[in-house]
Amino acid sequence: MTYKIIIEPIFKRDYKRITASHPRIKDELFGVLRELETTGKVSAQYDPHLLVQPGGNYTGYMEFHLAEGRYDVLVIYKPHHTNPSIRLVRMGTHEDLFQGPAL
Repeated sequence: MTYKIIIEPIFKRDYKRITASHPRIKDELFGVLRELETTGKVSAQYDPHLLVQPGGNYTGYMEFHLAEGRYDVLVIYKPHHTNPSIRLVRMGTHEDLFQGPAL
């Protein structure tokens, strides 16, 4: 099964900003997106996990980390539950997306 990747406009802006600072992340991100497109999942090395902060803007969304933690760069995405599509919602640092550094 192939999954359709839907890119939100704000994700496009985030991508341009983050890759300007960390251009090496592009290849890694495209590899993960190919994996998402073909399997609908992100491999464990990227620490994919459900966001569950009560009252948080992204509760119920998924997140994964790029660059094995060398940089604070994460991607927030939302798999659709009834059709094979995945929305790329945001990309940025913990501070950009959650108003604070990673704990």
